[in-house]
Amino acid sequence: MSLIETLDRDVLLFLNQLGTPAYDQFWLVITRFTTWIPLFIFCIAFFYYRLKLKTFGILLLCSLLNVTTVLGLMFWSKPFFKRLRPVNNPELNELLRVLIKPTDYSFFSGHAASSVAIALFTWYYFNKLNFKYGLLIFIWPALFAYSRLYLGVHYPTDIFIGALVGVLSACLYIALINRFFFDVNLNHHEQEV
Repeated sequence: MSLIETLDRDVLLFLNQLGTPAYDQFWLVITRFTTWIPLFIFCIAFFYYRLKLKTFGILLLCSLLNVTTVLGLMFWSKPFFKRLRPVNNPELNELLRVLIKPTDYSFFSGHAASSVAIALFTWYYFNKLNFKYGLLIFIWPALFAYSRLYLGVHYPTDIFIGALVGVLSACLYIALINRFFFDVNLNHHEQEV
């Protein structure tokens, strides 16, 4: 076993074993996409009321393409790499606290990729509009990603690579928007290129 694999395993076991039955339900709720729907509604409403309709439409479309990109890469990578989830790994499943047992592959984390992609994309435009609480959006991917470790369904490297894919995708779509459509300036008006 390589040093990275050993660290991956040891960090996962440490974080997973921090769990207790008192917190299990909390993390089972946190890991669901549906739990975060109110956050999505807030973000959509925020941009809808702060931006012109055309700008809002472009941001919404690119946000959806951003998520589609990371999920497409994730759905391609899982059968390509065929990395067993920790809960399905015979060497680990007896050592883990198992609360859920997905049967698909582990690499890379779609939860980490999609939440980081959305959060970074959203934060960038929150920041452009001087929304002083914009950094709070990063609480979501932090909790979302940690829930996957708590539940033992991803290795830390799955989370890290997923987050990296999310960052790259968000940066790509931000660059494309700024290059081909507009840049949202601090006066809340888009600048056509």
